[in-house]
Amino acid sequence: MKVLMTCAGGMSSSFIAKAIEKEGKLRNPEFTIEAIGEPRIKEYIKKQSYDIIIIAPQIRFVYKNVLKLVEGTDIKVMVIEGKYYTPLRVAGLLDEMEKVVNSN
Repeated sequence: MKVLMTCAGGMSSSFIAKAIEKEGKLRNPEFTIEAIGEPRIKEYIKKQSYDIIIIAPQIRFVYKNVLKLVEGTDIKVMVIEGKYYTPLRVAGLLDEMEKVVNSN
């Protein structure tokens, strides 16, 4: 799974992304995640293809805009529930991400 994670400035997401990556690689050695600030989403989508974009809870308001950016692609988009926005709950977050990626 190839993941793009975004928050307001990229700081909090990079901290959580490290925990997600560690758990993700246990499940799938091909797992990758990049953490960026929200203003850079469009730039990253143009450069690479992702399976899913996950949005930090504090910027959930960008969800509809991100959906428009990925229109016509297979990229899924989800907002991280607040309860999963901690390194201690990344297993649950990965379960939710897998459900979204595998949905039609």
